[in-house]
Amino acid sequence: MMLLMIPAGAVMLAYYVQHTELENRYQQRATAIARDLMRDINNVEGALVSTTGVHQALSVLDASQFTGFSRELLGAYPHIDSLYYLPVVADASRGDFEENISNTRFQPFMIRQMSPTGGFERAERRPIYAPVLHVEPLTAANVRLVGVDLLTDSDMGQAMRRAIVSGKVTETSLSDTTRFGGKRVSLMLFKAVYFGFFPPKTDRGREAQVQGIYMARLPIDDMLAALLQPGERIALSRIRRDGPRRLIADDGLPATDDAWGAQTISKLMPLRLLGDEYLLRTVHRPDKPWFLMRSAMGILAVGLLLSIAAIALWWIRRRARLAARAAADRVFAEKERAQVTLYSIGEAVITTDASGRVEMLNATAERLTGWSADEVLGRNIRDVASLVRESDKQPLPSPFERVYTRGETLPETEVLLVRKDGETIAVTETATPIRDQHARVSGAVVVMRDMSHERELIRHMTYQATHDALTGLKNRHAFEREVQRAIESSDGASSVHVVCFIDLDRFKQVNDSCGHAAGDQLLRQVGQLLKSGIRKADVLARIGGDEFGILLRHCDLDQARVTAEGLRRKIAEFRLNWHGEYFSVGLSTGLALIEGRGMRSGEVLKAADAACYMAKDQGRNQVCVYRPDDEKLLRRSSDLRHASQLQEAIDEDRIELYRQPIFALQGDLSTPSSYEFLLRLRQRDGRLCGPANFLNVAERFNLMVGLDRYVVKKAFSLIRQYQVRHPDSDIVFNINLSGQSIGRPDLLELIQREAAASHVAPQTVCFEITENSVIENMDTAIGLMRVLRNAGFRFALDDFGTGLSSMAYLKRLPADILKIDGEFVRTILSDEVDQALVRTINDVSHVLGMKTVVERVEDRRTLELLRDMGVDYVQGFYTGRPEPATLDASAPALTIVSERSA
Repeated sequence: MMLLMIPAGAVMLAYYVQHTELENRYQQRATAIARDLMRDINNVEGALVSTTGVHQALSVLDASQFTGFSRELLGAYPHIDSLYYLPVVADASRGDFEENISNTRFQPFMIRQMSPTGGFERAERRPIYAPVLHVEPLTAANVRLVGVDLLTDSDMGQAMRRAIVSGKVTETSLSDTTRFGGKRVSLMLFKAVYFGFFPPKTDRGREAQVQGIYMARLPIDDMLAALLQPGERIALSRIRRDGPRRLIADDGLPATDDAWGAQTISKLMPLRLLGDEYLLRTVHRPDKPWFLMRSAMGILAVGLLLSIAAIALWWIRRRARLAARAAADRVFAEKERAQVTLYSIGEAVITTDASGRVEMLNATAERLTGWSADEVLGRNIRDVASLVRESDKQPLPSPFERVYTRGETLPETEVLLVRKDGETIAVTETATPIRDQHARVSGAVVVMRDMSHERELIRHMTYQATHDALTGLKNRHAFEREVQRAIESSDGASSVHVVCFIDLDRFKQVNDSCGHAAGDQLLRQVGQLLKSGIRKADVLARIGGDEFGILLRHCDLDQARVTAEGLRRKIAEFRLNWHGEYFSVGLSTGLALIEGRGMRSGEVLKAADAACYMAKDQGRNQVCVYRPDDEKLLRRSSDLRHASQLQEAIDEDRIELYRQPIFALQGDLSTPSSYEFLLRLRQRDGRLCGPANFLNVAERFNLMVGLDRYVVKKAFSLIRQYQVRHPDSDIVFNINLSGQSIGRPDLLELIQREAAASHVAPQTVCFEITENSVIENMDTAIGLMRVLRNAGFRFALDDFGTGLSSMAYLKRLPADILKIDGEFVRTILSDEVDQALVRTINDVSHVLGMKTVVERVEDRRTLELLRDMGVDYVQGFYTGRPEPATLDASAPALTIVSERSA
C-alpha cells in the first residue's frame, strides 16, 4: 500500500504545483483581458464626448465637416466600427427637413422606420424623429441606414432618450446589430448635442434644446477577439435579475465548463459596461499536456483505493478544518474578485477609511497620481489626490472631506489633479461614501478619469474646424468671427479696423499649366509671404480658392493702403520655381473700413469683395478702397443683388420658358418647323424680365451652369407634354446651352438622364451653342457634339458672325444648323456688304452640309430677299413673337406682323 501511495502522492504534488501555476497565470490573463476591454470602451466614451464638444463649437455641421473630423476620429480609435450623426427633428418640421435634405443631396430623402418584414418604410407620425443623416465609413450597410429613424428601435430609442435628458453618454445592452449592418455583437454609445455653445443645465432644458445625437458602434466580439492569445476563448454573459444568465457573445463556447472536459482552465471576471453587469468567462487551453497527469492519477488511484480505509478516520478529523478553510476561501475569492474588478476598470480608484487615510489605489490611480500603492497606504488622501480649480488654480477640499460632510455621492466634476511630480492633469472626479452596518460613513471611494487625451483631441479637432488644411491659416468661418469681434470692439473714432480682401492674379494659369500640386505650393508660399508682411495682432485667413482675407486691427485707411501696397510689391517680386519654370503672380486687393458697431461681418466682407472686384476690373494688381458713393462699386453691388435675385428665382421656380417659332422659307409657311426656347424671369410682384436683364449677370457670377441645368430639365418636361398631346408632330425644339456648361463633364450625363426619363425622341431636340463658347472649349465642345449627334440629337451654331468668327473652324464642327446673327439683317436691304456676308455664310454652310437660319427678320422685304438668297429658315417678330411654352395648343400658323408694328 505504501509503495502505491508514494508515487501517487508525487503525481498529485506535481499536478498541484503545475495546476496552481497555470491558475495564477490565467487569472492574470483574465484580469488583463477585462481591464483592456474596459480601457478601450472608456477611451471611446471620452472620444464621443470630445466629438460633441467640437460640434458645440460649430454653428452649422455640414457633410464635409462631419467627414473630416469623423475620419480623424475613426483613425484615432480603430475600435469604433461606425460613427453616426442623427439630428432630432420635430414632427412640425418634418416636411421642411426632408425637402431641404433632398435639395442638398440631389436625391429624394424621407424619414423611414423598420418594417415588420425587416426592410424600411416611411416613418409613421410621431412627436420627434432621429433619422441617420451623416455616417462614416460609407459602406453599403451604413448608406442603407441614411434616413432611418432609430428612435423606432426599442433598445436604441430608450438609450437615446436617456442621452437627451441626462446629457451624458448612454448605451444599449450588448445585442445583435446585424440588422443595422453591424457585427454579431455590438455596443451602441450615444451622446446628445444641444443648441448653443454651453449645454443646458436641467433635464427639461436639455429636452427642449436638443439638436442631435452622435452614435458610435463598437463591435464587442471583434474587440474581445483582438485581446485573445493562441489557445484562449471567451464567453460574455449578461447578469439578469429575472432569470438565469443569458449568453451574449460566446465565440463557440458551450454554456457550461463541463462540456469542455478536463483539458482547459476557466476563469470568471465581473464586468460593468455603462450600467449593465456582465460576467466574462475566459477558457484557456494549456500548451503543455498536463492533463495526462490526470490519466496517470486515475491509474494510480486504483492503488489508492486500498488505502481508503486507513485514511477514513483522518478524513473525518480533518472535515471540520476543511469546512473552515472553505469558508475562508470563499471570503478570499469574493475579496479577490472585488480587487480584480478594481484593477480591471479604466478609471483611477482610491478608497479611504473613516479618517480619510488611503487604504487602496488601483494601477490606474498609480499611473495617474504618480504615487505607488506602497508609498501612500495610510497617508491622508489630501496628499495623494490634491485637486485645484481649473479656472484660478485655487485648492479644493479633498473628495473625502466633501463626501463626509454631505454624506452623499458627489456629482462628476472637471478639475485639475496635482501629480506627485507637481504637474497638473485635467480629470473628472467623483466620490461615493462607504457605510457600515449602522449606515454611518466609514470611508469613501474616489474615482477619477484622465481627460488629457480628450482635451488634446478637442484642441486638435477645434484647430481643424477653424484653420485651412493647406496653408495652416485661419479659414473663412474663423475669419468672419474675428471680423464680427472687431466690429463689436469698434467705437467709430479711436478704434477702427480695416478688412482686406485679396485675390491672386494669374493663379489659374499656374494651376492649369502645372497642376494642382504647383497651385497648392504657390498658395502656401504666398500665405507665408503675406503673414510676414503684417503685424502679429492682425489676422490672416484663406477665404477660399485663391482668395485671402486680412483683418488689420486698430488701423485707418491710410495705414491700410500702405500695408496693402507693401504686400502687393512683396508678392510682385516673388517668383515660384516649379521644376525649373518660374511663375509670377499679382494681388488685387479691396479695402473696407470698420468704423462702427452697427455693421455686420457679411456687409464688411461684401464691401471688401466689391472693392477687390473693382481692382481686378481696372487692370488687376492694384489696391482699391470701398466707398459707398463710388458708381462702379454701386454697379457691382447692383450686379450682386441681381445675381442673388436670379439664384432665388431659380430656387423658387420663377424662371419661365417661352417659345418662338422658326419657319422654313423654301417650303410651306403655314406651320413652323421648330421652336426655340427663350427665357423670362417672373419677379415676385408678377412682372416679367427679359433675358437681357439677367443673362449677363448670370455669366459674370458663374450662375449659367445652374440656369442651364434648370432649363434642360424643364425643357425636356415641356417637350414631353407637347409630344403626348401631339403624337404625330415632328416639330423640333431648340435648347440653348452656355459656354460655362459646355466645359463641364456632367452636362452629357444630365442630358442623357433627362432624355431617358422623359422618353423624348433625340431627333426632336436641337441644342444651340454660340460660336464663342465653342472656340473657348473647342475640344470639349466637339467631343460633346459628336456623342450627342451619334445619339440622334442636333446642334445649331448660334449668333454666328458676332464673335471670333472663322470659316476655318466650321469644317471641324459637327453642327447641323448655322444661325446667322440678326445684326447683319438690320441693314441688309440698304447695305451691300451685309448682303454679301449673309450670302457667303449661307453658301459656305450649304457646302459643309449645314442648314441656315437668319434671326431678327422683321419685315416682308427682308424675308423675300433671304428667300432669293437661298436661306433655309427665318426667325423673328415678323413671323412670330415669343409665347409661353406651356400653351396647350397645336402649332400656330404663320402670323404676319405688319411692318409698322414690327
